[in-house]
Amino acid sequence: MIINLRGCHGSGKTTAVRTLMEGRAVETIEGSKRRPEAYLLPEWNLAILGDYSGTKTATGADSLKDIRGLEALVRRYARRHHVFLEGAHISGMYGRWLRLSQEAGPGQFLWLFLDTPYEVCLARVQQRPGSKPVKLYIFDDWFERCQKYARLLPSEGQMVEMLNWENPDLAEVFDRHLRASPALEHLSEEPFVGNFSELPRFGKTASQSFSVADSGLVLQHSSMEEL
Repeated sequence: MIINLRGCHGSGKTTAVRTLMEGRAVETIEGSKRRPEAYLLPEWNLAILGDYSGTKTATGADSLKDIRGLEALVRRYARRHHVFLEGAHISGMYGRWLRLSQEAGPGQFLWLFLDTPYEVCLARVQQRPGSKPVKLYIFDDWFERCQKYARLLPSEGQMVEMLNWENPDLAEVFDRHLRASPALEHLSEEPFVGNFSELPRFGKTASQSFSVADSGLVLQHSSMEEL
């Protein structure tokens, strides 16, 4: 099974993961650049992808810059383990991950959204040491994407849950979903080829265009790099 935790900057994704790993048996898997690429938690046969070492600002999936490389990593680990990933950048990207969810099969991909209020997220980002002034039109765009798609994805038969930001208990989520769920041995190891819209085509075929107006979203920017 694949679990993807989503939320904009400041929602508490990284903190929830670090809290989970504290005091648990964790095996660190080093990647090609001599940085952690995954952490294995035998309690759930779970691979948490990305780098959570030190105090780096880019943690989790955000530490793996290449989106196709990240997808390839998800596929490789998912054939032997359950997979968990989170990151601010991928929290605004949907097309590629919706396709992966469909390939994984029913009940094998969980979209997990932190329900952190806007004001809390923004305050946390503004209070980070050395942070630059927040460009609100970018921040608002990303926050709105997470909110809207948490509501829209179930209409596509996707499994969606909200995670309480005041008590983001990932262990409870893993206990419910991972104990009896098998690894995804049927997944191809090759990531999808081509450019993907961040926005899934809800209720449309690939040959039909997706209108932003259909979703009620106002998209002004496609990158969080300027935040």
